Amino acid sequence: MVGVCCGCVAKPASVQPRKTYNTLVPQLFAGEPAATDEAIDSSTRRKIQKLQEYVQANPAKIPKVSRRLMRRIAATLLNPGANLGHVKVAVHAYIYMLARSTDDVSSYSPGFFAQEVVLGPDSVVPLLLKDVHIEMRTLGAELLAVFTRVQSHVDCHLNAIQVHVPQVCRAAQAALSAGRKEQRLQEAAGRRQQGGKLVVPNPLDLVARRDPAHVAALEVACLRCLGELVALCRRSRVLPQHLSDILAVMLDILRAFDRGLGAGSEVLQEPGTLATAAVPPAAGAGLTAAAGS
Repeated sequence: MVGVCCGCVAKPASVQPRKTYNTLVPQLFAGEPAATDEAIDSSTRRKIQKLQEYVQANPAKIPKVSRRLMRRIAATLLNPGANLGHVKVAVHAYIYMLARSTDDVSSYSPGFFAQEVVLGPDSVVPLLLKDVHIEMRTLGAELLAVFTRVQSHVDCHLNAIQVHVPQVCRAAQAALSAGRKEQRLQEAAGRRQQGGKLVVPNPLDLVARRDPAHVAALEVACLRCLGELVALCRRSRVLPQHLSDILAVMLDILRAFDRGLGAGSEVLQEPGTLATAAVPPAAGAGLTAAAGS
């Protein structure tokens, strides 16, 4: 019998060392997904922190980690069911890692996540902003706001960010128009029934059926995103590409609040909430400066 070199025989899969990111990422989604309007529990937060510590020590693995998060989000949005809470966890993992990228001792920059967040054909931000669930649109605006805020002069993706501004503006306008709920529901019902055939409703019409708090959260997230964009353009000394759309959204919001018809206006005006600090005072000044430049 011909001798066999034992060193050439592959080890069984059960005893081969498993790649760490293949363990850390799935651990984020272990167990039942939480509701999208619930806070992330402490156990999941610790898992997110552990994942960030791993990418901090192994920045070369960030593309693999980021792709796995993106695939989880895309797969869940295709078949949401009761798993939308997993999308929230994945987005908050992105947000946490992006926020820590600005630390003085950080071994990676926000650009490590750009392909999966804003650049790629299946990137996360446009997937979320065009989703029919208002909570997903809110997460998309929040993620884009954080990605915009952490940009630096050395590694800046301003052009890629501005591509998604029209979607943010449409989402904000849809949230504002939700105050006319009865009228919008009647229009949506008329579009759904054409010639006795059921047609797919416009996803923006679905915003009018949501809880006012969810609508207000979307509005605040869009305002925060637009404010961060204007601030980034001001730091970069360039004029926003969609300045007219941004100004139109801001004017619509001011008119709605003056009439008391803003979507979720009571929530936005409640002191001590996240909404009151959503758009920094410098955002309005930045818009005025951008318009006059």
